[in-house]
Amino acid sequence: MNPLLGILLAALLGGAGAAACFGGNALYPWCGDALCAGSCTLNDGCRCSNSSTVCVPNETAPCVLNSSACCPAGLFWDPAQDCCSVEPACSPECLDDETCTDLNGTTQCTCNWTRYHLLDRYDLQPVVQCRGVWMNISISRCLLESLGYDSSSMTLRNDTSGCTTLNQGVLDHKSVITVPVLLQERWCGNEISVNASRMRYSNVLHVRPRSSGIVKVNPLYLSFSCSITRAVSTHLQMILSSNGRASRDVSLPSALPLNTAPVYVGISVPSSDMNRIALRTEQCFSNPFGDPSIVNSLQLITDGHAADQGVKTTVIENGNSSLVRFELGLYRFVDQNQVFIFCNSRLCDTATENCNILQLSTDAVCRSSLWHGARRCSRTLDSIVRCRGHRVK
Repeated sequence: MNPLLGILLAALLGGAGAAACFGGNALYPWCGDALCAGSCTLNDGCRCSNSSTVCVPNETAPCVLNSSACCPAGLFWDPAQDCCSVEPACSPECLDDETCTDLNGTTQCTCNWTRYHLLDRYDLQPVVQCRGVWMNISISRCLLESLGYDSSSMTLRNDTSGCTTLNQGVLDHKSVITVPVLLQERWCGNEISVNASRMRYSNVLHVRPRSSGIVKVNPLYLSFSCSITRAVSTHLQMILSSNGRASRDVSLPSALPLNTAPVYVGISVPSSDMNRIALRTEQCFSNPFGDPSIVNSLQLITDGHAADQGVKTTVIENGNSSLVRFELGLYRFVDQNQVFIFCNSRLCDTATENCNILQLSTDAVCRSSLWHGARRCSRTLDSIVRCRGHRVK
């Protein structure tokens, strides 16, 4: 820009802030003034009716182009204020690691490279979030590009088509690229490790250098993981009316539907890896006080099986999917109108454990001395075990 024009523009702004709207005057009058009677066109910008004087758009002669083409040289269109300003103005506002720039009359947010000129690859701090059946890895887009990497080249350990989805987003008011990863063994190269308390999914994110210009960096490999606790605790509160029937239910975190009688209870966890993981409920117990630490609580399920402590309990499904189901005969405590049920469950590793409670039960009966040559067993909902074979006389 011409230095003299820059000094003149600054004087005309009258010391206003950097993003202040420029005010019309003798040099650049308002396009809507009667003496100017100006308008704005794509080729000529905003000019008075005599076609020689540059004017500034205002309410009576607006900038229909909505770009810096409406403004005099050295000024930029501010779409938020509908005026010309001395600095580029982007709407919506740029993120913390971006700056607003004017490109051929159009303002847009671009990476602010001055924030990253002293950083290197060791300053990359990917953020991993475990949410439901997904883990998301997010990494700074601007930092990657400032280091010479192509932020659009990210792939997982397995780069088969459809494995890697790149989503541009915002994290802590900074621009990031996020890659969603399904929590499932062997999905796009996922690996799983299991210990007594947690399950850990891991993968590797591969980022290639920018292909244009001189390549100054090596390919980037970022290992990441998501750890899931195996313990699952749930509780259910039943409020009983005077006739002993359930009137409403509150369940956390699973949906536990109630009918009049019997009561059917379901416990579930979100999972996308049911070939490897099953939910297994080890214990359920009940008391009228809402305190799971009470020692003498009524046991409903122990070691995954019905406890048979005076309340009819039928385990319908336990340890073969992400859902556990059992049936309870409706009951209440003396002089109490509330019943609390607490359950302790865990994520069972089907690759290394026998998780299916009902299958274990039927197998045990079929292997007993009462049966010989049994090949297949099944359990009906009333807990009767049926085996194919012949009984030893």
